[in-house]
Order: sequence, then C-alpha cells, then structure tokens
Amino acid sequence: MKDLFASKKKSKKGRVCRQAGFTIIEVLVLLFIFVVIITTFFRFFLAGTSLILDAKKKLVAISIANERIEVIRSLPYGEIGTVSGVPSGEINSSESVSRGGYGYNLLTSIVYQDDAFDGTDDDPDRNDYKKITATVKWGSESPSQVVSVSTIVAPFGEEVGIGGGILNVSVIDIKGNPVPDVTVNIANPSISYNQNATTNSSGGVTLVGLTPSNQNYVITLSKTGYENDVLTLPPYPTSAFYPVNVHASVISASTTNSVFSFSSLSDFKIRFTNPFDGSIVPDVDFSLEGGRVIGANTDSSLVHNYLENSLSADSSGEMDIVDASPGQYTVAINDPGYLFWRTDSGSGNNADEILVEQGETGQIKNVYLLDKLLDSYFIKVTDSITGSPLEGVSVEVSSSTLGFTDTDVTDEYGYVFIAGDAGNPLVSGETYDVHITRTGYGDADGTVAINQLTQGELSLDPL
Repeated sequence: MKDLFASKKKSKKGRVCRQAGFTIIEVLVLLFIFVVIITTFFRFFLAGTSLILDAKKKLVAISIANERIEVIRSLPYGEIGTVSGVPSGEINSSESVSRGGYGYNLLTSIVYQDDAFDGTDDDPDRNDYKKITATVKWGSESPSQVVSVSTIVAPFGEEVGIGGGILNVSVIDIKGNPVPDVTVNIANPSISYNQNATTNSSGGVTLVGLTPSNQNYVITLSKTGYENDVLTLPPYPTSAFYPVNVHASVISASTTNSVFSFSSLSDFKIRFTNPFDGSIVPDVDFSLEGGRVIGANTDSSLVHNYLENSLSADSSGEMDIVDASPGQYTVAINDPGYLFWRTDSGSGNNADEILVEQGETGQIKNVYLLDKLLDSYFIKVTDSITGSPLEGVSVEVSSSTLGFTDTDVTDEYGYVFIAGDAGNPLVSGETYDVHITRTGYGDADGTVAINQLTQGELSLDPL
C-alpha cells in the first residue's frame, strides 16, 4: 500500500488553503470534539483489553490458591504453620509464583481460631482449630486483582463435636444468581460413598459428617433445562489443564466450600452471509469454541466446555447449535474459498465472537464471509501511532473512465468492504483511485489494481 499512496501526497499549501476558512473558535471546537472522541475510544479499548487479561489471570490465581490449600491440608496438623509465625511451621507466608508467563504474589496466613460452638467461651487457649487463607495478587493488586481461598483444619480428637467434615456446595448462574432445586450428586469411589441432595432457595447444599478424604469427592450437578456436564475434575496435571472446579476434599471438623457456575441451556442458529448481496453462503466448514469456562491451560488461555473443529453449515448456509452453554463463542472458517470478516454480535475488537445469553432460543448469529473469487476491495485502516483500528473512516473507490464510484466507512474493527453492485461491479484487471478521509487525520490518496478479492492495510497519521 505504501507504493500506492506514495505518489499522491498533499501539499502543505493545499492544507493551509482549506483551513483558512475556519475561525479560531471553530478550530478549538473541532479540536475539543476530537480529543473527547479519541479519549473515550482509548478508555474503552484499554478497559476491555484489561478485563479480558484479568479474567484469564484470575482463573490461574484461583488455581494457585487452591493448590496451596490442598498442599497444607495434606500436612499433619502439628506441622501446619508459617515460618516465624504462630503457629509455626515450614510454609512461607509470602512467595512469588510464575504461571503461564505471568507473575503472582502468593500470601499464606495460618492462625488459630476459637469456636464458641463448643460451649467453651472462656477457653484460655483459643486454639480449637487453624484457619488457613491463601491470597493471590497480581498486576496492580487492586481489589479486582486479588483472590482468596480459606478453609479451617481441626486436630483429630480435640474439641470435635461431630465426626467427619462439612461440605458446602453453592450453585449460581452466569449472572451470579442462585440456582435452586439442583440435584447435587456427591460420590467418593474410594469409600463407596454416593449421596444426592437438592439445593435450597439460596442455591446451597450442606453435607455434614462426611468421611475425610483428599480430593476424592466427585460433585455432579443436574437439572432439567440446564447444562449437563457440570462436575468436578481431577487437579492438574491429572487433568490436562487447571480446572475451575477440582474434586473436593473433606477434612475432619473442617468446612470445604465449592462454588459452581450452572446456567440454563440456549439454542441459537449460525448463518453464513455474503455482504456483497446479502445472499447466504452454503456448506461452509468451520470450527466453534466457547460456552462455559471450565479451566485454564498452562499458558493461561481459557478452556471451554464446547469445542468442535469439524462443523458444516447446510445448503441454506445455516447450522443449529442446541443445548449450548451461555457465554462467548469463537468461530473460525475452515473453507479456503472464503475469508472471514466478522460476526454481528462481536464485542469490542473481538470480531470473531458470538455472544450467547442463557436461556435464549431462536436467535440468529450472522457470520459475514467474503468470496475470494469476487472482484472486490477489503481494506483495514489503523492509527499510525497506536496501531488501533479506526472506525468511521470514509473510503472512496472510483474510476472516471469506468464511471464507477462507491464509498463506505470502516466498521469498529477498522475494516471496509467495497465491491460496487450487481449493475456496476468492480472489474478485475482495472485500476481505481482511492480517497480516504477521517476527521482528525490526514487524508490519503492512491490507486489499487483489482484482482478478485484484493486486500489492503493503511495507517493514517493523526493531525
């Protein structure tokens, strides 16, 4: 593209002449509007990127905290403590952990706790059990970049009012609302234990007196119309990734809390569309991944409960996805004859995302594909300083010889597609003039030679 536009630079004199008609007040107003638009754009762009990265890091942080708790649970009661702490032990109270290329600060607190439930309000020792808290921080360590996992561990035979341990299961949907009337199956094959319970109106189940066991309790949820694969998994590396929900441990006279995301199922339809004339694109081969997040890989990439690499749309360009978990889905095109452009339900700069709400039915998710054999022009425009895509850039393609003019503006991803129409399309082998403008940026002019689907990329300089 550099060669195309190098020959047609604007002269300083021309710019001065055009600006001479503006008053100082008009220039200041335009400058103010430009600053507001740019500031708002970057604020949302940076905020969205930060949220996605923090979501991935948070998942890893939870795994680190759970791992620390499980290591401590495996120790004899007398050895549970921190270096130079009370109680004392061999656990470091602070250490750095690296996982998936990110750095985390792991803080471990172990303190004695007194429990008035045993009726000994005047207990001078106040050491009925030990409370363990694993806190993981990252980034700027703001409240959204801190996770904590806590548990209590009691000594065998000391001030224990009931044998065994306690397991709390909490069930919430994707929006954080409690889910009642969920059948919760708790099984421990190592001791031939199998028990069903039902969540209350707060989405909770509490089982008391369970036999102590380290990460052997398999928890499975079921409810008509809801996801059918919500269950605990073995910890990494038995599982190939770090699960969100690992098999639960039960410690004598201790409470274990397990929280599950459990949502109603959704049905939606994917439709492949040609933006040139709005026609459907039949028999497209594609991949689809998304739904509920069930874990994180060692590189911090998310693992979802839905992944299909060999899907095909039917002759009408559609495919029904039924009984799907809500969440974000990512589509990838495997058909060499087409170029993916975007979906109609992307988020921010994630053009390949399909957003699915819980319980939705009949929604059509359009995916726009470009025919590589069609004579057309597909260009991406970015900011030369930040590299960010520019929305609202006017791109005009014209030919006085052919009597052709077509103008369109870039979308939120910085792309614009121009092909003319059925009565006056772009023609392969012809060269067209290109004029690109956007408020707050220098104009750009050049030419492009069309040969089937012709792609280009250009960076505009801020004024």
